[in-house]
Amino acid sequence: MVYLQALVLLIALTLISTAAPGSAIAAWRTETKVDELLDEKEAYARSYPMTVRCKKGEWEAYINFGAVLDSQNLIFRFDDGPVYEDWADRSTDYRALFFKPAFPVVIKAMQSTSLKARAREYLGGDITRTVNLAGSAEAIREAATFAGCDLSGRSARTKSTVGIYCRRDMDNPKNICSIQEVKDILAGN
Repeated sequence: MVYLQALVLLIALTLISTAAPGSAIAAWRTETKVDELLDEKEAYARSYPMTVRCKKGEWEAYINFGAVLDSQNLIFRFDDGPVYEDWADRSTDYRALFFKPAFPVVIKAMQSTSLKARAREYLGGDITRTVNLAGSAEAIREAATFAGCDLSGRSARTKSTVGIYCRRDMDNPKNICSIQEVKDILAGN
């Protein structure tokens, strides 16, 4: 009887972990916390495998690949747009890659419906993760409001990170931001 219950639980967990994007499991949620000693606010907008964090007015965005990664090479695309390749920072457990700088990725996530990202597993093949971005805009706005991160593009730091990211040559004639997209981002569109 115990084995049957364990089998049913295993099947249920498998179905949950492979749920289609757009299901309730893939929904974006916002988590907030306040450092009681320093009174600093921090907020996360999450939908596995992507996390966007606002802390001390700074954005971070990363993809958790769920396996130890071999390199920091990150290949990604929003919706059916161009494919980008970038060198990303790795998490301390080597399972996630951080977009650097994060602000343009945060804005693109809010404007898109999906993100596909690929990295190489240590001693393995490529791992591709798909993120359902439906609902991300609301969750990211909520995180920004709570923890004080800029979404307007008006701060000097945000303008400089947009410029840096959009000028990068990523072995692709198209960069993540076209000139019009930069203008739209800075205009708050």
